[in-house]
Amino acid sequence: MIDRISPALMIKTEDLEHLRSEWLDMPEWVRAHATIVRPAHRYEGALTMEDGSLVFEGRDVKETKGFKEIIALDQITGISLGLDRHLRESPDCSFGLLKLMPLIIHYQTDDGRQTAYLFTDFNRQNGRAAGNQDWYETLKGYMEGNGHS
Repeated sequence: MIDRISPALMIKTEDLEHLRSEWLDMPEWVRAHATIVRPAHRYEGALTMEDGSLVFEGRDVKETKGFKEIIALDQITGISLGLDRHLRESPDCSFGLLKLMPLIIHYQTDDGRQTAYLFTDFNRQNGRAAGNQDWYETLKGYMEGNGHS
């Protein structure tokens, strides 16, 4: 069970799609000089579980303002570790080169189906999201215990 705050990076599906379009519009020489420091993300902050919800709180690095996302645990429709189609198609080469295994959370909101990609306890030196496995096991246990598949 997660009983701590995990520093985290997060990006959502729509952010990945926007990144892809911006990347294709970027001059070739800029793309050639892009460096790998951290995986693509739009939000940086901390992830906690409280009162039946996952809470990501931090800042939107694109808009340079505060950001808070609350995902009710009973609204989570699926979780996984690894690369899905959106990440494989991402222009961010760190996903493949660093062999990142992001925590992928699918959930339902009033705006429809959402997907968040999280990198918890990210370590720049070894390119690992060390807390993702713990979060995955915790969420999987919750979902199985509450009749979700």
